[in-house]
Amino acid sequence: MLENKEILTTITDHNLQEMRQHGTKDFPLGVYRDNLLQFEQGKIPWHWHEEIQFDLVVKGEIYFQIGSRGFWLAKGQVIFINAGVLHQILPREKREGQIAAYVLRDSLLEADVLSAVYQRCLLPVVKGSIDSVVFDRGEEIDNQAAMYLRQIQDVFIKEDTGYQIEIKGLLCCLFSCLLKRAKQGSRSVSARERRDMERIKEAITFIEGHYEESLSLGQIAAQLALSRSELCRCFQRVMDITPYEYLIQHRIKEASKRLRQTDDRILDIALQCGFDSIGHMGRYFRRYCGCSPSAFRKKL
Repeated sequence: MLENKEILTTITDHNLQEMRQHGTKDFPLGVYRDNLLQFEQGKIPWHWHEEIQFDLVVKGEIYFQIGSRGFWLAKGQVIFINAGVLHQILPREKREGQIAAYVLRDSLLEADVLSAVYQRCLLPVVKGSIDSVVFDRGEEIDNQAAMYLRQIQDVFIKEDTGYQIEIKGLLCCLFSCLLKRAKQGSRSVSARERRDMERIKEAITFIEGHYEESLSLGQIAAQLALSRSELCRCFQRVMDITPYEYLIQHRIKEASKRLRQTDDRILDIALQCGFDSIGHMGRYFRRYCGCSPSAFRKKL
């Protein structure tokens, strides 16, 4: 089974860049079956990576938030997410949702950057202004993309002799579908959106490095040389939350890890994660986890 080959978690460093190595250096492809309920808070949180990604919805309805845009996809539908793009993935109303994720470096498709394949087929997409492409119209090209992804998964699991070149061939067919779908209709990311995304990455780097402290909006804004109002507008445009909301969500995520992994007192965990008291942490814990910290620990 595919699940036995993978670790069903998304691990990020302090600027939300995913740290998982996808495949190997000589064959940089990772294929994953992710059950979203197995992730912290039932979703794959905000992150980004240097690889491109295709996701195929296997079960349920899944919401893909790509920067400031969001897409609901159902079973059998596919989405492409470009390299370096902030995104998060969550199921409808915390119900069960599963995706098959295919994460790869574009060098796997064509290593010669001077070739026509790279210059005319890969470069316009992976180095262009497209952040994502959705295969959700139910047309033949969308069905083909889903079919190629399923075939890649089958070949990846079996690892028969020559499976690498078979997968490369299927990836080329998949990318042909991507080019056609992108040509039919895809939105380019504006210069402001790219600037906002880089600002968000920098802000999050600072927040996640100092969440244990008494952190103010002014301190975060000063780190980016922005006004507090512009920082808030930037977060709202990209992530549809405020910097403070992100700070609280990260504190809750860290607190839930410590509740699960340590025997520390709840008061100590609250203070370690930047909360003023148990009550302060408990109020937000109920909002984001649906229960008190003590009830969360008892369920483990």
